[in-house]
Amino acid sequence: MELRILGSHNMERRDTRFQTHLIDGILALDAGGLTRSLTFEEQENIQAIILTHPHFDHIRDLLPFGLTMRDSGVTVDVYGIKDTLD
Repeated sequence: MELRILGSHNMERRDTRFQTHLIDGILALDAGGLTRSLTFEEQENIQAIILTHPHFDHIRDLLPFGLTMRDSGVTVDVYGIKDTLD
């Protein structure tokens, strides 16, 4: 298993990114810094996202990521507890 830490902070600056961990290039754990840390090609490889909770630093890049996936025709599964998915 390959774990890539794309971001691990609750605030973003030039040298930090919001919470996102990428597992084997296909599974994202949270989506706070998803689009800012990956190329379009890397984003298109993601098959699923698991959201741990609905704080902004964990979900911020869901909208731009979703727009990228819509434009590329890629479908990605998103998982989380009910409060997070609402």
